Amino acid sequence: MRDKEKKQIIDTLRSLPQVKDTSNKDDLYQRISLNLHQKKRQPKRQRKLAPVLGTLMAAAILLIIIPVYIGNAPFENSGDQSANQAAEDSAAEFSTNDTAEESSSQTMEAPGAESKASGVQENGESYVIQQSDENKTIMYGAVADRQQQYVIPLAFPVSAGEDLSAYYNQLDAYINAEDWGLSDYMFEDVSFSLDEEKERVTMNIPDDFTIGEGATASYLFEQTLTKMFTPHNIREVAFESENGNGVELGPIGVIPEMPLYENEKESFKLHTTEQGSRSFLVPVPNEEQTTIQEGLEALKLSEASFDVYRTIPEGVDFSAETEGSQLLLHYTGNNGVLDNQETVTMIESILMTAKSYGFETVHFLQFPLEQTGKYNLTEPLPVPEAVNPIRHEG
Repeated sequence: MRDKEKKQIIDTLRSLPQVKDTSNKDDLYQRISLNLHQKKRQPKRQRKLAPVLGTLMAAAILLIIIPVYIGNAPFENSGDQSANQAAEDSAAEFSTNDTAEESSSQTMEAPGAESKASGVQENGESYVIQQSDENKTIMYGAVADRQQQYVIPLAFPVSAGEDLSAYYNQLDAYINAEDWGLSDYMFEDVSFSLDEEKERVTMNIPDDFTIGEGATASYLFEQTLTKMFTPHNIREVAFESENGNGVELGPIGVIPEMPLYENEKESFKLHTTEQGSRSFLVPVPNEEQTTIQEGLEALKLSEASFDVYRTIPEGVDFSAETEGSQLLLHYTGNNGVLDNQETVTMIESILMTAKSYGFETVHFLQFPLEQTGKYNLTEPLPVPEAVNPIRHEG
């Protein structure tokens, strides 16, 4: 390009009106990260990390370059010794041998995936904790699926009154990700210190800690922390390392702290693989403008290439109506519904989906069954307290 042409381009850019952007940097990153993740979640399409990274890097470059021409836009980690001992003793109690049953008339049939695990929990177990025992509290874990598409929340009932930080610092001992067919737990060598009063958790990381490269790694890192701590009303995570430099967060760079935003509007589908010893309900993010009716319709769609399957069978339909914090679901299907594990899974996935939309109870109306599993469908059902419980013995 000749000097004259370069000068004309620069003069044109300088003549553009000045615009001042007062957007919050953290909010901007959250929106870019979430939008990129949603756009690349396409069924039956092979995901590639490099294009995603390039897109985010391009967005970051634009954020840096444009203001130059059009304006100057602003752009002690341990529990006490007794609590740690209690957490170590408790680790041995958690059962990681729950298996999925394959066959019988009560199996979960996924379209085009008859060879997949059925999704039936051992002994008809529930996928949710409806209300925790008064002698228990819940510790929340999270692990990405094997294909790095979604973050699966986990719930661990632990003894009430103990130091939660001590339990969290033993969390890797409770998670058998390889046996379950999931990715490795991300924070194996990390320690946490929770301050629920200040709505803050401090994360102490070793110097060699890394989350990997690209937008996908950053998104999974952020969502894992979100699933683990926002149920405790934690709104910020602070990073501490031996060198005091914070944490390297992919294309964003080194940051000392990060806000956590509670996830909203998700459709809980069934995640199951042939290799995994158990199945889970996985939250699939919806767009902010998605209605609850659309969120329920999403439960009829599978993403078999990502091992994610529908929970509402063909021929089963609902018409949604809201009444304050209660969701009224009128059954309009033309298909019979049996009292089996498939129906229980459907009910629980609907309850968790409704919870993510802010509802407190769900009332099933004109439903073919009055009872399925532990659920009395003639009365409004409260939304669960947590999803994917990891049961322990004793």
